[in-house]
Amino acid sequence: VQSRASHIGRWYAHELRKVLGCDRFRCDRRPMANFLATLATQASRPIGCSRVCKECRRMFHRWAGHVDLSVDEGWYCEPCWQLYHRHRMCGLCKRWRTRARRT
Repeated sequence: VQSRASHIGRWYAHELRKVLGCDRFRCDRRPMANFLATLATQASRPIGCSRVCKECRRMFHRWAGHVDLSVDEGWYCEPCWQLYHRHRMCGLCKRWRTRARRT
C-alpha cells in the first residue's frame, strides 16, 4: 500500500520532468526531497545564487566557497579549499600530499 505522500511526490517529480524537459531527475525513495532540491537548483542558477565548483563540479550556494586569485581565477567550494590547504610537500618524495612526511 502506497502512502498519499509518495503518490503526490511522484506526481510532482513527473511535472518537474515535463517542465525541465530532461531526465536528469530520478524518482527514488525520496521523490519530494529530490523534487525540491532540483527545483531550488534550477531556480537559483539563472539569478546567480549558486555556483559550480571547479574541482568537484558540484553546485553550491555562492556563499559556500570563494575565489583565491593567488591560486587561480576559479571558484571552489569550502570542502575543496579545506583539502587544498591540507596538502604539504613531502620531505622524502618531494610531492604534494595530504599526509606528507617532513624531514
